[in-house]
Amino acid sequence: MHRPGAFRRRRGMVSASPAVRCPRGAKNMPANILDGRAIAAAIRDKVKEKIKTSGITPGLAVVLVGGNPASHTYVELKERACQDVGIHFEKYLFTETEPQERVITRIQELNARHDIHAILVQLPLPNSFDENAVIRTMDHRKDVDGFHPANITAVLQGGGYHPLPVLIKAIMRLIEETRVPLAGKSATILGNSDVFMKPLGAVLARAGMTVEWTTPPNPPSPKASEDYFSEQMLEKIKNADVLVVAVGKPWAITPDLVKSGAIVIDVGTTRDPETGQLHGDVHPDVANIAAWITPVPGGVGPVTVAMLLENTIILAERFRNA
Repeated sequence: MHRPGAFRRRRGMVSASPAVRCPRGAKNMPANILDGRAIAAAIRDKVKEKIKTSGITPGLAVVLVGGNPASHTYVELKERACQDVGIHFEKYLFTETEPQERVITRIQELNARHDIHAILVQLPLPNSFDENAVIRTMDHRKDVDGFHPANITAVLQGGGYHPLPVLIKAIMRLIEETRVPLAGKSATILGNSDVFMKPLGAVLARAGMTVEWTTPPNPPSPKASEDYFSEQMLEKIKNADVLVVAVGKPWAITPDLVKSGAIVIDVGTTRDPETGQLHGDVHPDVANIAAWITPVPGGVGPVTVAMLLENTIILAERFRNA
């Protein structure tokens, strides 16, 4: 059943920049806002109840390397969420100059512990670290984020036993909230990582969608979106019934690039150094064109954290039943 409060109708036009024009009559088509905070709250409540009835205390360990402020903020959010639902949380901090071998040793120790059911390596790692080597060290059965190559391969090949990566679960949960049938429709994924785009593409394809994914130029062009995206990219974006954007370029997607009635999932977040405000990859005025859209903040982020909690209890139950 569709839960009340999981989406809300945006009233009137959002005008964050007079330079972006919306088509005539767009003000009569405000998008449904997919309220990630409401969806996440419902997921947390279910996880909390499941922990109470299961008799398990799930254990999550997070490995954080370096002083990236955003990474520390994300880990603090995850810690508070775990405390709220009753998940045992451990945090292991390493400086940027720490030898990689010491981090790997810690992960190996966590692999062997019976009270730790889930492990998360907070990304990105400092440039001096071999990210793939660190991720591969994890016991793939404890990989709560779903980034281990064995788990990515399983998703690409049809799902497998391991739960889906938390970000992909969050995106699919938000799309499902629209109750729009996906079969026969088109999806375009814009991102900077095949580890993200390919598994999501596989999941959407299994839902019956025609899927395209593409990576914009790196570093991002300072020019307008029309110059930032190639002509081929623009065609894919403008024809997408479902558009997922994770490029890390504020307001890269403007209303003229979005198909009327599309579902738009904005994964990107960038903090304005002058105002401190968070901006997504999708311009706010897209809400006047799309049928459904996720806000930034309050969209994908809260649901991703909630899915981390859900994956943790799933892994804990599987280790108990093994």
